[in-house]
Amino acid sequence: MPLLASRGADLVLKMILVHGYFHADPHPGNVIYLPGNRIGMIDFGMVGRLTDYRRQQLVNLLDALAHKDEDAMLQVLMAWTGDGEVDEAKLGYDVSELMFGYDNLQLKDVKIGAMLTEIAGLIRENSLVLPADLTLLFKALITLEGLGQQLDPEFHLVDHLTPFVRGVIAERYTPDALMKRGRKSLKDACEGVAGLPRDLARLMREARRGHLRIDLDLKRLDQFGQQLDRASNRITMGILTASLVIGSSIVMTVDGWRFMGFIGFLLAFLNSLWVILSIWRSGN
Repeated sequence: MPLLASRGADLVLKMILVHGYFHADPHPGNVIYLPGNRIGMIDFGMVGRLTDYRRQQLVNLLDALAHKDEDAMLQVLMAWTGDGEVDEAKLGYDVSELMFGYDNLQLKDVKIGAMLTEIAGLIRENSLVLPADLTLLFKALITLEGLGQQLDPEFHLVDHLTPFVRGVIAERYTPDALMKRGRKSLKDACEGVAGLPRDLARLMREARRGHLRIDLDLKRLDQFGQQLDRASNRITMGILTASLVIGSSIVMTVDGWRFMGFIGFLLAFLNSLWVILSIWRSGN
């Protein structure tokens, strides 16, 4: 049974990390035993496909988990969010908390299924959406780990993942891979430069027609305006208070008007008290 668990894991992981096309439901009913301790799979009604870019992201995630690299893991999750809004500070804190929970564990003791479930929960808590291809991938890995442990109680999926992850990372730095990336980068740069005059011309046309639009997020600007209004009110009250103090001091020197000077001092005191209370209540 341990041999079957090992070969089954290698089969599915090769589909995912080498070919990028995998059986997304490797439960016991879809796995058959063949003579010679071989493994076969049936019922390919649920399959997943990973682009090379997504496959590289997955490898980066697994490598970050293996090395407890919070920044690398955060970068992968941020890439998965696409153009959606995300509180990066909160997401970073949640990633740090997740990694802390595995800080004292040996790599062989890490349960990939449990960790992927936590990552999916973390994504959901931050109002993000896990891409459909990754949903199938997570399901396949969680099911695979459960199947392996049924066949062999000592089965550790991470032991089988590690060689594949290292292999994919090593492939990135082969001469062919470096040359391919270099050509692509050069092509993208040339196309970007070639398209710049056209984009500038279109921008100028829009500006001349009065159709040039700039979208601004005014939420912070509104908050700043409110704070500025409060500050202006306090400054105004401060000036009035100072004027009352100065005027009352002058009035107090005039015979018969000392009572009015006292009233002025009282109003100045009340104004000062109002300013102090407003600052204390606002916390600013």
